[in-house]
Amino acid sequence: KADRGIAFLFVYQKLKAIQLVDRAFNRSRPEHFMVLTPLLRQSREINSFILFECETQLTSSCTKRRRHSPSKNFAAAAEIDTMQWLTTIWTAFISLALTLSGVYLTRWLRRRDWLYLFFMLLGISIAVLAAIEIWMFRATSIEEFSTALRWYHVPIFTSFCSVVGIIQLRFRTDRLWLGLLACGLRLVSLVINFVQETNLNYVALTSIDSMTILGESVATVQGEPNPLMLIGQLALLALLIYVLDAAFSSWRRERSPRAIIFCGALAILVLVGTLQAMLVFWEVVAIPMFLTPFFIGVALVMGVEVGLELLRAEHLDEALQESK
Repeated sequence: KADRGIAFLFVYQKLKAIQLVDRAFNRSRPEHFMVLTPLLRQSREINSFILFECETQLTSSCTKRRRHSPSKNFAAAAEIDTMQWLTTIWTAFISLALTLSGVYLTRWLRRRDWLYLFFMLLGISIAVLAAIEIWMFRATSIEEFSTALRWYHVPIFTSFCSVVGIIQLRFRTDRLWLGLLACGLRLVSLVINFVQETNLNYVALTSIDSMTILGESVATVQGEPNPLMLIGQLALLALLIYVLDAAFSSWRRERSPRAIIFCGALAILVLVGTLQAMLVFWEVVAIPMFLTPFFIGVALVMGVEVGLELLRAEHLDEALQESK
């Protein structure tokens, strides 16, 4: 219960921070109201809904703890424990991804830089990825899980293309063919995924079970692994090599440690995500599949790098204007 309470407060504080940043952004740049999209409005509605639920739960718990005896305080705490923590955290991921997409869309509308467009596509892909993972968490039949897993590969493909595009535009690597190879392998695996009777990962699903994570029942499946999913895993390996090559290429040109740190963190996230996918789909470990945290980490790492570049460019522009 203590761990769940900490997770609850963490999600609440993060969502509150996103809301404050969003309000500050609009106050500082009122002209952006003209280009706000339904996508950004929807992410704000999701944020507001989760914050309302969190505040309601907190208020209810604190009121009951004041009014009732210590023995009844446990019942008040149990009401918070019944909250679907995993779904709440994944919904927060969706809200964060959509908010980032809206912000980068406004930047693209102002500057028409393809880098921002790839960031927007990555944010939308992560939001769809998280929504499908929630669908798989709550699946009640083999057919429903198989359908969700089939569509799971669509946002993974668009995420691959987005990451490759961002890295190429940011670092101008010499071996773009590695990134194109990763995207090509992912495209081939996507076609196989929809041609197969079930999906890319399983020849046949035999049973569906459930396990409890953060107090929430989550669906898991067993089946016969599909050897063709090695194509998708080779795409992950090609992406990892492409990221490492981008780091070394940038180091040779600029001698900047930031490129090593940035690409190193990115490579670690891709590697951990690859290992998790292999362990789950080859049934080495019986846990649900979740790639959203890793892609959120990728988006945040790349967002910090691009944000620092933007600040440097703005400071340079201000210095040039002052010199004139």
